[in-house]
Amino acid sequence: MDRKDFLKLLWIRLFRPIVFLAMAYYCILFLVTVIYENGTERLLTIVILSLTLLFSVAHLSGELISKIRKRVYSKLSENAQSKWRIAGKICDYLVLLTLGALLYKLWEKDAILASILLITLLADRINNLFKEEKSIAAQ
Repeated sequence: MDRKDFLKLLWIRLFRPIVFLAMAYYCILFLVTVIYENGTERLLTIVILSLTLLFSVAHLSGELISKIRKRVYSKLSENAQSKWRIAGKICDYLVLLTLGALLYKLWEKDAILASILLITLLADRINNLFKEEKSIAAQ
């Protein structure tokens, strides 16, 4: 074992866990301090943690539903699969129309919140388009 391998092994087994534990300790200490104190930091931390938790739950439930859908979809006949595809496209259009009506009503009540929601949805849609283009290019 030469010096490079020894240092790499030392980093992996000793220093990296120590650095990780120290970072975890200070992050938890920061969160506890922020939660017990009043102020803008508390509000921002709670909002960020809530959004992170919400997006994580949404992502995990989307993955679960996707796996279940693939299992059920693969067992259907070709005729039933084509009908489900058509129904899915119709639902996509209905969701867009409903979302448009929701954004309109939200815009009347609070323009800033509606703008944030619209920007988030547009970013998600652009991200999906990039994923679709990459999958088409990979084929």
